[in-house]
Amino acid sequence: MPVNWFDIAVLGFLTWGAVNGYFRGLTLSLINVLFWLFSMALAFYAKGPAAVFVNQQYGLNPLITQVLSKNMDLSLRVTTVPAVDDALPVFIQYMPVNPPVKVSMLEYFYREGEKFIYQGSGPAEFLYSWVAEVLVQILCFAAALTIIIALFKLVEGAWVLKKQEKLLAGTKSLTGLFMGFFKNLFVLSVIIFLVSPLLEVSDFFLMEDLSTSYVLKISNFFQYIFWRI
Repeated sequence: MPVNWFDIAVLGFLTWGAVNGYFRGLTLSLINVLFWLFSMALAFYAKGPAAVFVNQQYGLNPLITQVLSKNMDLSLRVTTVPAVDDALPVFIQYMPVNPPVKVSMLEYFYREGEKFIYQGSGPAEFLYSWVAEVLVQILCFAAALTIIIALFKLVEGAWVLKKQEKLLAGTKSLTGLFMGFFKNLFVLSVIIFLVSPLLEVSDFFLMEDLSTSYVLKISNFFQYIFWRI
């Protein structure tokens, strides 16, 4: 199976991180890795509460759900089932998706399930609403991460840190190379984890290319191992 464009893009992104880390040196690369670990973790855990707040204040989920139902085709063959208490959970349990995606769906159902039961919604309506929730959480994650990075850059731009950077710059390091590679790999892994639910239930023009990607196959393998442990 030939390597596709997505694998080449990922390889380029990881190579850029490694080269950047090499020229930054060990100290700056270590600080950069710690910053990204902290920022991504904080933004990841903030996205859930932020999405709840945004939905309560602005009602984004129904709006996005309406747009998706008109413009996005589901890749799964779903049919309307009777709106009884355990119909949707049973449907979710038998869906051919990865364990993290299935857990996300079940969590969303147990949080918002009464609405679907009351409205007599079937699997398709539930999936569109869940995809809308995933999109809202991705937007909240991106917003939180942008704010954190902006604050860090303000601090980094202070005169003292600039002086330290001048003192530390120019120290090439192989350890920095691995630090830079690891940082970009971590960032990429979080992005794939956030976006993978959309890839599994939606049917869009890039899905065929992504389905043959070695990177996503490896990512899905490690996710499967993690959830089996």
